[in-house]
Amino acid sequence: MSEPTVSTPIDAADEPDAAAAGHPGLAAERDRLARTLRETRLQLAMTQARLSALEQSATMELGRTLVRVARRPWSRGVQLPADLVRLWRERGGLTGPERPRSRWRPPSSATWPTAGSGSCPR
Repeated sequence: MSEPTVSTPIDAADEPDAAAAGHPGLAAERDRLARTLRETRLQLAMTQARLSALEQSATMELGRTLVRVARRPWSRGVQLPADLVRLWRERGGLTGPERPRSRWRPPSSATWPTAGSGSCPR
């Protein structure tokens, strides 16, 4: 017995289209559509990144917490103070989220008047 032959479908992207090779207008249209698709995918990725950042913002999390309390005030309302403290601590509490502290320091060349020098008015 002979083995049955299995035909594999031909992917249009793998082989150049014979009709497009003869018509430069079709090739130009295909290139334009491919460029538009790339731009659309890039725009989608940027929009998804922005959405993710917005969903993780403190304002959004606070809003979600308040909505949960408004929907079920007796069960979630009791937990509201703990949720607010958790949000506050996650965002850095009093110090803020990991920001460098700047301190004013006098220049090293500064001289301070002494008590008996008379440079300060009385």
